[in-house]
Order: sequence, then C-alpha cells, then structure tokens
Amino acid sequence: MSDLVMRTGMLIRRPAAEVFEAFVDPEITRQFWFTKGSGRLEAGQRVTWAWEMYGVSVPVDVKAVERNARILIEWTGPNGATQVEWRFEPRGERATFVTITHSGFSGSVEEVAREVIDSTGGFSLVLAGAKALLEHGVRLNLVPDRFAEGVPLGPASLRDAAVGFLTLVASGKVGEAYDRFIGPSFRHHNPFFRGDATSLRAAMEANARENPQKTLEVKQTLEQGDRVAVLSHVRQRPGDPGASVVHVFRFQDGRVVELWDVGQPVPKEPVNENGMF
Repeated sequence: MSDLVMRTGMLIRRPAAEVFEAFVDPEITRQFWFTKGSGRLEAGQRVTWAWEMYGVSVPVDVKAVERNARILIEWTGPNGATQVEWRFEPRGERATFVTITHSGFSGSVEEVAREVIDSTGGFSLVLAGAKALLEHGVRLNLVPDRFAEGVPLGPASLRDAAVGFLTLVASGKVGEAYDRFIGPSFRHHNPFFRGDATSLRAAMEANARENPQKTLEVKQTLEQGDRVAVLSHVRQRPGDPGASVVHVFRFQDGRVVELWDVGQPVPKEPVNENGMF
C-alpha cells in the first residue's frame, strides 16, 4: 500500500451544519456529484452511489460520521479498497473549509500516480459543484459534463465498463447498456439462450419487464488483461433472497466481445457461517 495520498480543499461560504448535510443526504449530494444514493451516510452502514449517465455504481462502506465535523468511507478503486475522509472546519458562523483526503492506494508507482491525479481532479470538481449549489443555488453539472461523450473505455476503465453494463441492465436500461458497451462481434455462453447478442438482449429485456424492481449489488471485481470478473448479489424483486452471480467479461478495443455468467441461489438458511459474499 502506498503512503501517497490525495488532499484537496475548498472554502464554502455556508455554515458547517449545512455543508455537512450536503454530503450525508443523497438528495442534496446528487445535485452536484452522483445521480443516485441509496441512503444517508450513517456509521456502520453500506450504501450505493450511482452515476447513471455513465452506467456506473459503487458500494460504499461508511466507517465514521461525526456530526458537522467528519465523514470517513471506504470504497473499491481500480486496485482495491481505498478510504476517503471529509473534514469540515468552521470559519466563523457563515463559512466552512472542507478538506477531502483520499488514501490507501495500491499498485505500481504508475498506477498509484494515475489514481491520485484522477482523484484530485474528480474531488476538485465535486467541491466546486457543492460550492456553487450551496452558495448560489446553481447546479453546474460538472461531473456529468466531464465526459460528455461517456466514460472513455481505455484499459484502466474496463472494470468500470463491466460494472456499468451490469448496472444498466439491472435497472432495465438494456438497450442503453448494449449501445454503450457491447462490441459488434459479441457472443456469450449462457446455456439457456442462443449465443448471439440479439438473443441475449431479448432475454434481458424480457426479464426487465417481468422484474421492474430488480437490483444488483456488486460485491467484488477482478481485472486481468482483457478480462474482468464481477461477483454480484442479484435480487429479482424485494424480499427475494437472490443469487450470487459471477459475470466474466472479455474486452476488445474497449468493448465487451464475450461474456460468461454463472449463478447460485442464496439459501434462506445457509449452513456456512461465512456467508456467500
């Protein structure tokens, strides 16, 4: 693990309580950062943040919340889990200096450097968006406009592309998922359908119509070369124990050209005390 950290900050001319609330309440945060959050930030909870315009979502483990003072989360980056901390320092009664620190980077020197650079740029946009919203009531759309043509699908973002595809499909946006991520020579290995892209797409669309409340929670991802594996907990409807599903993607020129999927139902009374995830 690298000792290198990302740190950025911004003065927001609003009281600390108001600025703090903007980061723990997803209904406010979605106006300047992600587009959907599954719940408020509370210590010990796991929430999911989604950037629907990019087809990307990420599970977030909330490690600590100190009211009006500090937030600490852990999420998964390209090379493993990293930590993000917000600190809110009052500057008088009407201003707050927000410091964001991102740490725990792993990988080669080049990989860590790339993550730190990307993190610095990303969180600087988040702070600028929060400042505009809280001080002036203006939504600058900095995050969605950062990649106006969609997330670039280079080698460093294949993991995001795989998760993005699954997230869109699970939310019923099958056509958009195919348009954004599937390559022209795509084939798959699901034994219940013919192996071409059209047959699998039709099956996914039928499943979306039958299960409009379907959810997918990504648990682990692995990336090696042109392959990405994603372990997810998939539920077809509320109250459904769901299934543990592994999707294996093969990419070519930034597009999915081959897909494998295997699943195992989650039993209501599992014997294994370690759980399936």
